[in-house]
Amino acid sequence: MLASLFRRQPIKTPDATSETAQPDGSTILMRFLTAGGAEVHVAYRGIYTENTFSGTPYGEKDHSWTCHGCDEHTDRRHHFTLTEARRDANDHATVCRAMPKPTAA
Repeated sequence: MLASLFRRQPIKTPDATSETAQPDGSTILMRFLTAGGAEVHVAYRGIYTENTFSGTPYGEKDHSWTCHGCDEHTDRRHHFTLTEARRDANDHATVCRAMPKPTAA
């Protein structure tokens, strides 16, 4: 009986065709709520590749965040790790007072 109480359930992850897939090809990984109720999305943009001094290419995952209240977002020229994007999005969400934009009826 106790074993069934503590059994881990498999984590359900959304597929790429769900609402997390964006028109620009990015995938929303997490959402934060601002004090005004707008959402800040952290998204996966793909693999960032750059040549090192040795000429050997390497790949690093690239992430971004966007506030859907005040339209502030990451600078596209800077490449964020997931940890950096999560931290910056959470920091922005705690101070942003923007409300969600009205939708057309």
